[in-house]
Amino acid sequence: MEKLQATWQKIESSKATITILSKDREGECVRLKKRICWSEYFCRDFEEIVYAPTFFQRLKVTLSTILISVCIGF
Repeated sequence: MEKLQATWQKIESSKATITILSKDREGECVRLKKRICWSEYFCRDFEEIVYAPTFFQRLKVTLSTILISVCIGF
């Protein structure tokens, strides 16, 4: 994961133009389709899947963890 993050930082620091073509949510993951252009004739399309739960999904996990902890404590 860190290697992928380093790659994206290099791309973003190279003054490339990054365009998000589409953004679709599939459960807890977000699928991004990006086009990176370094020049008018040199472009590349990427598909990236990012784990990004919604606020309510994170809240559900937090509350269930608290409930289990309270039940075990009594």
